[in-house]
Amino acid sequence: MRRPFILSNLAVLLLLLVFIIPGCRPQAGSGESGIESMHEALQHNELGIQLFKEGRYDEALTEFNKAIELDPKLAMAYTNRGSTYHEKGELDKAIADCDKAIELDPELVEAYSNRGRAYLDKHMFDKAIGDCSKAIELNPELAMAYNNRGIAYINTNETDKALADFDKAIELDPQLVLAYVNRALTYTLLGMDTEAGQDVERAVALGFDRATLEQEVEQLKQMR
Repeated sequence: MRRPFILSNLAVLLLLLVFIIPGCRPQAGSGESGIESMHEALQHNELGIQLFKEGRYDEALTEFNKAIELDPKLAMAYTNRGSTYHEKGELDKAIADCDKAIELDPELVEAYSNRGRAYLDKHMFDKAIGDCSKAIELNPELAMAYNNRGIAYINTNETDKALADFDKAIELDPQLVLAYVNRALTYTLLGMDTEAGQDVERAVALGFDRATLEQEVEQLKQMR
């Protein structure tokens, strides 16, 4: 069997979307002190999101930890902390936090998507496919989930399914440059150089670096 194809680190890092979930309003029916704690937890969650966006991951972790301490059932805070652990390269902690978020809220699409992303980086492709599929089930319009599942399919040698997922991602979001990048690389792997070239041009038109993508394409041609 052909060795599973692994996209370069640069491509993979660019292909995977981190979901950071903003807070929601506390539910009615809690006591006054409980509502106050929930409000404070949401404030820490929101601050953690801002710090995450600024790349201040250690500080973001502190805020998400505070949110969880104040409201241990705040599923979104676990998901956000997991995303932060992922950015720090702590994949097992990221997966554990997504597990907890799913335990608290089995319908939390972002938790499945983020856990699938962590499984991709751990090269656990079957599990990644399962989580991306669940995210798609919960939100069929989630273009990046199709994109990420396509990456997993490439690595399980299911290129037809990968292409179908990249096609769907582009259908849902024609501006999703990373889907064009992935489809170009998949076409290259299959020897469909004309189609690959067309996607390279589309990706470049959307802002992807031509030299980087063409280097990826040439490396794949040498692997065929």
